[in-house]
Amino acid sequence: MPTSSSSALAFPEYDVAIVGAGPAGAACALALRGFGLRVALLDKATFPRDKICGDAIPGHALKALGQLDPAYVAALWQLAPRDEVRRSRLVAPGGHSFYLHWKLRTFNSPRLHFDAALLQLVRQHTDAVVLENATLKELSILPDYARLQLAGGADITCRVVIGCDGANSAVGRRLLPEPRLARAHHSAGVRAYFENVADTEAGTTEFFFSRSHLAGYLWLFPVGEGRCNVGLGMLSELVSRHKIDLKKLLLENLATHPALAGRFRAARQLGPIRGFGLPMGAGGSARLAGRALCCAATRPRLSTPCRATASTWPFAAASWRLPRRRPA
Repeated sequence: MPTSSSSALAFPEYDVAIVGAGPAGAACALALRGFGLRVALLDKATFPRDKICGDAIPGHALKALGQLDPAYVAALWQLAPRDEVRRSRLVAPGGHSFYLHWKLRTFNSPRLHFDAALLQLVRQHTDAVVLENATLKELSILPDYARLQLAGGADITCRVVIGCDGANSAVGRRLLPEPRLARAHHSAGVRAYFENVADTEAGTTEFFFSRSHLAGYLWLFPVGEGRCNVGLGMLSELVSRHKIDLKKLLLENLATHPALAGRFRAARQLGPIRGFGLPMGAGGSARLAGRALCCAATRPRLSTPCRATASTWPFAAASWRLPRRRPA
């Protein structure tokens, strides 16, 4: 795949290179279907791969995919394991609760399976070249093309590069070189999978709040096959100031919260508790610089540990409204 500088200037290898094959990148590739473009979709991982997340798939994200092609959503509804979500239960620190009922159909599914299924749609329905185990080492934005240098030594040239590679985006670091971690606009979270959790309601996601840590919450999301994604997230500013051990706090809450105590006595934890960071963003969902576009930021209204991972889907999928012509 190495490309010489002279040939790249005359004819870049691809029209569009999408960095990141998670939900935003896969949705972008699906949106570019039928435009007559040479598209490369690359990711540093090999799928299926796990992604630390709450595993809640937003209804508006499925709606955006359905606008591209209803067949995409129909295929995802066949995914297993999954749990169709109809309502959410919000539980106050004292144990009182109320329910929110969702209008859009949606479901929970482990990202290990969901992201792989979405990428499979790209393979089945588009001519995009999917490159796994392709870590971006350096990005050069030149007047006539962009060059992506991969860790293995290969080069990719394209007319436009789109960064869909998440909160720690390599493309974002090229476009936004200034420090981006602002603890007041950043959250930290941990999650683990459990089975045999008592009184779990299929179709109901649960959110638990604590008096001691109001700038965060604990979640319990059924993901199918009798398993639940259980996690805790809060503002990084609070975690840093009070030196909070989120993994320890999660287990303490499971044992002491009025609405949770007793529900985990017979539960079995599946694997370790794993942590992740989540920039919540303070601006738009995309940045543009020359031939590079970054849609790795999250929107404040979606920036929760359970749902922000898919916040760029509508933006990526909206590219289907672009005129059907090659990039200049």
